[in-house]
Amino acid sequence: MLIYHRGGEGVEVGGNAMETKVGDTVRSILNGVEYKVKKIVESRAVLESRDGKSQILTELENLTLFYKKKRGKVV
Repeated sequence: MLIYHRGGEGVEVGGNAMETKVGDTVRSILNGVEYKVKKIVESRAVLESRDGKSQILTELENLTLFYKKKRGKVV
């Protein structure tokens, strides 16, 4: 079950996506770059690279396909 924040409240959405919240750190399985979840709106997340030079807008369900949470927060 996927949980994301909408207007400050947690909203559950069906699916196998990992539980994601603002502040989580994820690592791309494609290029190894770490991103911090900066904002979640509806079913989308804004990811920002650690150096702040790039941002990615992605569907929350894509997080399970292309990203892994780091240990403790995301592995």
